[in-house]
Order: sequence, then structure tokens, then C-alpha cells
Amino acid sequence: MDDSVGNTNGNTQSTLYGESERPSTTSEEDHDNQQRHKDALEALTHIEVEFGRLRDKMYQEKMAELNEEAMMIANGTHPELVTLMTEIEEKKGRRIRTAEAWRKYQHANFEKQFEGFEYQANVHFISRKSSIRRELLASTNGKRWRLEDEQGKLNDPLQKPGKLLPDAHTLRLQKQRKQEETLDLQHIKDVIGFPRAPQVPDLSSQDIRDDLLLLGLGPSRPH
Repeated sequence: MDDSVGNTNGNTQSTLYGESERPSTTSEEDHDNQQRHKDALEALTHIEVEFGRLRDKMYQEKMAELNEEAMMIANGTHPELVTLMTEIEEKKGRRIRTAEAWRKYQHANFEKQFEGFEYQANVHFISRKSSIRRELLASTNGKRWRLEDEQGKLNDPLQKPGKLLPDAHTLRLQKQRKQEETLDLQHIKDVIGFPRAPQVPDLSSQDIRDDLLLLGLGPSRPH
């Protein structure tokens, strides 16, 4: 019902004013549209200008913050850098302590190994040294005993050619005497060192001929 009334009013106004008033109304509407379009462009331009200023301001602020962080990093006062450096120093300290403990362990282990090798070498040296000295002492004593036996046989005027072996009593006495000499030599070796072989005196030509005659190996004396 309202629409019919509106249409009726419109038709009535058109009839009252006539067709001549329509171009004037259209010009006013165009002018209003142009004005609104102009205002919109001006508002848009203003918004773009303000946005550009805001963007430049944010850029400058961001650059200032970055420059400030760069200065703090260069000076070593940046909070994150300080935290990271603290963690790095702690890790470094732990690794150094671990390496130092491992070095001490290895050093102690090598010292024990060296002491063990040194002890074995000393034991082997002492054992070998004692063995060689015993062998040399036995060899020297044997040579001395043989020389003494030969000297005794040569100097004994009652020794007959057919009686070269002593009896059991003599053998026991000789053995006992040799044992006593061995103990004496061992004592001398322990006190003053390795003993020297005894010096056998040289025999004269007459003593040699007399010994050969007693053994029945030389020419008989004229009666």
C-alpha cells in the first residue's frame, strides 16, 4: 500500500513540475557523485601517505633496534649472547675437567705399567747376574781345584805311577777341604767381590826331572 502511495506521489510530482525539471536534478546528482568520489580519493591518498609514514617509522625503529642489538653483541652485553656464552663456558669447563681427570687416570696407569716393567727388568737382571756369577765362580773353583790336584800330584814324592786314585778317607778330606774353601771363596766374593785364581809357582828344571823320574817317565839315574 505504501508503494502505491509513493508511486502516486512520484507521478503527481512529475505531472506538477513537468519534464523540463529532470535535467537539473541529474546534474546535481552527478555533482554530488563527483564530490564524493573526490573526497574518497583524497581520503585514500591521505591514508596511503599516512601508511607510508608509518611504514618508514617502523623501518627506522626496527633498524635502530637492530643497530642496538649489533652494538650489544659487539660489546658482549646482549642478553641472549650472555646466556649462550655462560652455557658455552660451563660446557667448556666440564669438558676440561673430564679431560683432566682422564689424563690423570692415564698417567697413573702408565706409571703403574712402567713400575711393573721396571720391577720385572730388575728381577731378571738380578737373577741373570747371580746366575752368571755362580757359573763363573763354579768354573773358577773347578779350575783351581784341578790345578791344586795337579800341583799336589807333582809335588808328592811318594806318589807312585800305579797309584793315581786316592783312597776313600783322602777323598772325604779333600771334599771337606774343598767345601771349606768354597765357603771361604763365597765369603770373599760377598765382601770384596769376585776372587782371583791362585798363582801357581813355576817349577825348576830339576824339580820337573825329579817328578818325571818318580813317575817312571824319565831316564833313570846312573848308579
